[in-house]
Amino acid sequence: MQTDELISVREYLTTSYDPDCDNVDGVVEERNAGETDHSALQMAVAAYFYERRKEWGVTVLPEQRVQVSERVKDYLHLGVPYIFLLDPMTRKAYRCTAEGMFEVSELHTENPETVVPLEALFE
Repeated sequence: MQTDELISVREYLTTSYDPDCDNVDGVVEERNAGETDHSALQMAVAAYFYERRKEWGVTVLPEQRVQVSERVKDYLHLGVPYIFLLDPMTRKAYRCTAEGMFEVSELHTENPETVVPLEALFE
């Protein structure tokens, strides 16, 4: 679903769309949900974290509606300490920081202490 009619952020956040959509500068656009490999990887990441949620003291939310424009920059601006991009096609992962994007061999955080080996996700 895409419309050319501009809507406010308030209207977007209080409206349900089926399938879910993004609000890009006031324009409602179909959300890119990815293909099968993307979906499978997203499930693997969520399951890995979900199985360890109590041990690590984390909340696992594979889908969450938030207001952002350029996603990585917005997450950094919001203070999100760990941002990882995973590419199911190349089977590579990257950590995003204010200094740039760096390839990593595992998803590692310090607070809470977590280590996710890529082999556990790209099976």
